[in-house]
Amino acid sequence: MKDGDTYKFKKNCKFVEDLCHNTLNRIVEHMSKYHDHSKNLGEYVKLCVVMDKLCNYCSSACCNVSSGISNNILKECKLKCTLMINCCTKIKKTNISKKDIEYIRCDKMIKVCTNLMKLCK
Repeated sequence: MKDGDTYKFKKNCKFVEDLCHNTLNRIVEHMSKYHDHSKNLGEYVKLCVVMDKLCNYCSSACCNVSSGISNNILKECKLKCTLMINCCTKIKKTNISKKDIEYIRCDKMIKVCTNLMKLCK
């Protein structure tokens, strides 16, 4: 990863980390409202926790480790982004209201994960 890409990656990673961290309570709140979709929402919660921690690691490692981020970590990041996009897409296809889907930030999550995946080369 080139130096310019490293800083873009770090910026995007921090954004995904913050978004995941700040969305967790919103998702949990809606699990009680939409019992029949709690499995998908539970998957979303798990992915948010994993992405929060993975992006925290990546954003601190990318500038503090002389060798940069390993290809294995980039592959893991790309995989988790793919899973997050699939999960959010699945949630959007349910009968959860558009207002609630916006509240749990599915569209925003898809967008930021797509942007992050582009940097995981």
